[in-house]
Amino acid sequence: MEEIEKGIHYSLRLLTVRPRSEKEIEERLKRKGFSSQVIPKIIDKLKEWDYLDDEKFAQAWIEERILHHPKGRIALSRELREKGISSQIIDKLLNHYLPHDKEKEIAKKLLIKKLAKEKYTPIEKKKRRVFEYLARRGFSFSLIQEILNKDLEGE
Repeated sequence: MEEIEKGIHYSLRLLTVRPRSEKEIEERLKRKGFSSQVIPKIIDKLKEWDYLDDEKFAQAWIEERILHHPKGRIALSRELREKGISSQIIDKLLNHYLPHDKEKEIAKKLLIKKLAKEKYTPIEKKKRRVFEYLARRGFSFSLIQEILNKDLEGE
């Protein structure tokens, strides 16, 4: 029982730094040397106390990213999968928080920001740079093409 208490205490310290997914807590407990029989018990207790909830974690992650580090659906989905969030939760939350119109709006804002830095660059080079920038930020090829064709052609 003492190992479970130590694991819970360690996990709670991790959770005070920032919210974490079940997979992240599990990995940290393994790294810290907790046994594979104890880890599920620790995670169950944390879930019971509502300290661990992958859906709430993913929701907070998406909201924070949209607000402070805007990215497209592809990047957000990849980040959440790496954190151990299920595809069903990811799809549900991205459909709610980042519908196509919202993602397009974010991409346009990033496009404007990037164009301000590319003021004196020739148009073809500018298009390539903006395309690469938005692709790195996780926006789909079709969305990038759509906004590049509309916004850069009018420049």
